[in-house]
Amino acid sequence: MAILPIAAAIAALATAQQPATTATWELLDLPAAAGSLAPRIGVLDDRVLVSWLEPAEGEGRFALRAADLAGGVARPLAAPAVVADDLFVNWADTPGVVPAPGGALVAHWLQELGGDNYAYGVQLARSTDGGESWEPLGSLHADQQAVEHGFASFAPGPSGLTAVWLDGHGTAAEVGDGVAKGADEHGHDGRGAMTLHTAHVSDGVRQELELDADVCDCCPTSIVATPAGPVVAYRDRVPGEELRDIAVVRWLGDRWSDPALVHADGWVVAGCPVNGPVLAARGQQVALAWFTAADRPAIKVALSADGGQSFGPPREAFVSSPGSLALGRVALEFDAGGALHLVHLVQSGGSAELIHQAREPGGRWSEPQAILESSPTRRSGVPVLRRTGDRLLLATTSVGSEGRTQVQLRSLRAD
Repeated sequence: MAILPIAAAIAALATAQQPATTATWELLDLPAAAGSLAPRIGVLDDRVLVSWLEPAEGEGRFALRAADLAGGVARPLAAPAVVADDLFVNWADTPGVVPAPGGALVAHWLQELGGDNYAYGVQLARSTDGGESWEPLGSLHADQQAVEHGFASFAPGPSGLTAVWLDGHGTAAEVGDGVAKGADEHGHDGRGAMTLHTAHVSDGVRQELELDADVCDCCPTSIVATPAGPVVAYRDRVPGEELRDIAVVRWLGDRWSDPALVHADGWVVAGCPVNGPVLAARGQQVALAWFTAADRPAIKVALSADGGQSFGPPREAFVSSPGSLALGRVALEFDAGGALHLVHLVQSGGSAELIHQAREPGGRWSEPQAILESSPTRRSGVPVLRRTGDRLLLATTSVGSEGRTQVQLRSLRAD
C-alpha cells in the first residue's frame, strides 16, 4: 500500500498549545426518550436531521427515531415502520437518517442475519414526504451470508448518496463455530478478511464495488464530499502484521483510487480497537482525525489542501499523560470561518470527560476544555459533530448515575 505524499504547505509538528477555548455549548431541546442512545446527525445544505435509538415496546427492542431541526427547534419525524420489529443494536455501529439530494430521506439500520452474535446486515428505507412514510429499499449489500456487514457512512453526490461500509462476505468460514465474539474481540483467526465496499444509493442500490480487500473488522468508517468527489477514511489492516493504521481512498472522476496510508503510525493490535477515523471537509480543505496507541494513546489530526490527494504530517492534538488517558471516539468539523473543532473522550480514573479543542487556520490546537462529564464505558457511545450555517451541533449520549443513557444535542455558535 502506498503512503500519501507530504503536502508542502503543512508546517512541522508543533508541540505547544494555545490557551483553552471559552466556548459555551447550549443544550437544545430534543425529543429523545430516557434510555436513548446511538445519535447521528445528517446535514445537507440547510436540512439537518438528528437521529437516535430509543426503547420500544417489548423487552430489548429499540426503534429508530429522528427529528428535523429547523430554527433551533427539533420536530420529530415519523419512525420508519420497517424498523420496529428486528433492529439490531451495536453501541459503535449506529443507524441514522440521511438527507439526500432532491429532498428524499434515507434511513439505515442493522438487522440480524442469523448465526453468530455479530452476524448482521444494513437495511435501507427511503422517504419522499419528509418522513411521513417509508419505502423499503432492501439491503445495502449484495452478500446475505450470516456474517458482519456494517459501520456504514454516507455522503451526498449529484444524483444520490455514496455509501461505504465494512463487508464480511469473506469471513463466513468462522460462522457456526459456536464462538460468540464481542465487537472489540474480533480478530481474523485464520478466516477471510473484512473488506471495505461502496455503492450508490438513490431509489435503489447500485454499483457495489470493493475498495479494500483487507481492513480492520469493526472500526467506524468516515466519508465526506469534496468538489472532486467523495473521500473515504477507515482503519486498515496489514495481513500477518496486524498493523491498524489509517488509510484513505477517493473518487478520481471515473474510478476509485487505490488505498493509501495517511501516516505509518505502526500501531499493532491483535484485534479491533473499535475506534475509527473521522473526516471533515470545507471545499478543497479536508481534515482527518484519529486515535492511535502506537507509542502512547493520542489523538492525531492531518490536513489536506487538495481535496484529500495528499495529507501533511499529523499533529498530536492530545497526548495521554499520567491521570489523563485518551480514549479516542473522535468527532471533527470545520466551522464557517475555517477553524477546526475536535471532540474526543478522555478518562481520568473511573470517570471520563468529553473534551473540546479548536484550531484556527495556521494555528495550534487549543488546550482541552471539558464539555460534559461522561463515562469511559461503551454506554457513552461515539459523539457526532456537524456544522449548519454558523453553528456547530454536537450529539452525545449521556450516562446517568445508574447507567441510564440519554441522547443530548448541543449547539455552539462558531463563525
